[in-house]
Amino acid sequence: MRNNIDVHENNPGEELNFLGYLNPSSSTTAASAANQGTNFGYPYCFTAWDPTSLPDNGNISVGTPFAQASVNDSMCATTTPPRLTFQAHTAPLDIKFNASASSNSSAWITFHGSWDRTMPVGYYVGTVAFDAETGEPVDAATSNTSFVPVLSNTNNSRCPGNCFRPVGMAFDKQGRMFMASDASGEIYVIMQEKGAVGTGNATATAASGSGASGATGATPSATAKSGANRPVVAWMTVIAGMVLALFVGLLL
Repeated sequence: MRNNIDVHENNPGEELNFLGYLNPSSSTTAASAANQGTNFGYPYCFTAWDPTSLPDNGNISVGTPFAQASVNDSMCATTTPPRLTFQAHTAPLDIKFNASASSNSSAWITFHGSWDRTMPVGYYVGTVAFDAETGEPVDAATSNTSFVPVLSNTNNSRCPGNCFRPVGMAFDKQGRMFMASDASGEIYVIMQEKGAVGTGNATATAASGSGASGATGATPSATAKSGANRPVVAWMTVIAGMVLALFVGLLL
């Protein structure tokens, strides 16, 4: 609630917070100290994803901390804002880093998906571009396009009961990404095909099996995107319906 108005459909946003460098160099010591131990606002201040739906939004933009109840926006302005903000209710659960073929690195994130929103959102896994030199996300803190979906359900209206819901991820020694879906009881594999150029946009689809939640017939789609300030992702192959024993065996 904000000013006695329900704003939960599109706010607050999900946060990616920078907590400081673990092993700062002389050039990053000041930046590291500035974030370590600071107040990120919770539980009094939250982050705007859709400023237009907030009453009395003033100078609030994407990523701006705002007040909901017992405090005011002036107090929230003294808190540390997130480094990036993602759509409200998408529920990020896991993050893994890997180096891409470009000069940037990628952070892979699973978004488990909403359960209390009118139109379901989330239910995908994808990447956020990071600069390998600075260790910072490429996009500005006010960006609402920093996340690039790679694997998503074709029809979120069937969620959460009849679609896959990404949870944990793991890379194996061959660079393949294994992603678990708790709703459907499936393991998905995302891997780069040999000889792929890795430019432009690529799509692939895979029909899921009958999972633990009975999500028979849910057809996820894999979309690979590349471009300026984006990790280079080649054609993706998605293998659905694998058993957990195979997943464990490949990682050992």
